[in-house]
Amino acid sequence: MTTPLAFARNLRSALPVMLTAAFLASGTQHADGQLFGYWNNNNGAAWTTNNRWAFNAIPNGAGDIGIVLRNISANQAISLNGDRTVGYFNYGDTNRTHNWDIATGTSGNLIFDQGLGGGYAYLTRFAGLADSISANITLNDNLVVITRENNAARSLTLSGTLGGTGTLIAGAYSDGQLFITGDNSSSPVPFHIYQRGTSNLNFVPQVVFNAATGNAVGAGLTLGNATLTGNGNAILDLQEGRANLDQIKDSIHVIGDGFNSNNRRAFLRLNGGSETLGGVTDLGGGLVIENWSVGSSQSSPATLTIKGDTGTDSFLSGVVRNTAATTASNSVDDNVNNNGGADEFRQGDSKAGSTYTPSSFALSLVKEGPSTLT
Repeated sequence: MTTPLAFARNLRSALPVMLTAAFLASGTQHADGQLFGYWNNNNGAAWTTNNRWAFNAIPNGAGDIGIVLRNISANQAISLNGDRTVGYFNYGDTNRTHNWDIATGTSGNLIFDQGLGGGYAYLTRFAGLADSISANITLNDNLVVITRENNAARSLTLSGTLGGTGTLIAGAYSDGQLFITGDNSSSPVPFHIYQRGTSNLNFVPQVVFNAATGNAVGAGLTLGNATLTGNGNAILDLQEGRANLDQIKDSIHVIGDGFNSNNRRAFLRLNGGSETLGGVTDLGGGLVIENWSVGSSQSSPATLTIKGDTGTDSFLSGVVRNTAATTASNSVDDNVNNNGGADEFRQGDSKAGSTYTPSSFALSLVKEGPSTLT
């Protein structure tokens, strides 16, 4: 079975071929049951509108491929009006001036199911403005989300609720940002944020949590995939200025899977807002928990509380800090472990060389409950 990393690495170069095949093969159902659907209109409509898909080939089955890449002149929406199933979906505005949304309509979820005995389903976006899926999403298989727009204004937002039996995998080979804004308090879907696969854009988050109510993630949360040979940093931001200070469900034991080496770390950034975790385990010594990112001009303090009531002890061998020092090089190694160890594990203290003071900038670490924090 093709791994998500191998697929992601080759997907961008393969997309033009896929689009051509999708258009030419629209209306053709292959032996494995997969159908190619290409949206051939610059306006939105109901998903099942025949003349919106080339040759009336409507993707709506396990393994089906849906392509919605059009140069639109106004914001557009496609309404599900019932459950719709794809194994691979790619959409966006080719000239990056307007937004697409996949909306619920009268009812229904967007279901990701690769078929063929299981595997990985894919949601990709290589061109677009601020696109979204406001409909609820069901994961019958693990869903790999890849965004390739290196611009905060060209983000992809999932604002519905996530359900199903799969894991949401984000960040691999992604220059862009994925925003999670829906209430997933009761969602069974865990999140795994992969390292981006490149040393470029190392301090740009791949994923941002900004749920208005409830929790952005209600099940497991793993940051990084260094033990799976991942390279590049994995970065999760909690939205700066957020009103909801409970983005991660309090019962979640966060796993950090980064290595203590340059460009292979896993970052959790609070950005001036407090947060509570059930616990945390730093697998490879590469977990960095910080209040603000490199060179930030912000100054709000924050508190990270480890509840310690999950029955599992917590372990940190990486870094907990207010911020990285604002040095000219902004080198991760220069700022994280000057002495090669966990020397910067501290509470309410400012990094030597930082332009900020503890009183205005501090990240405090609070441990509660019976479990230990080492």
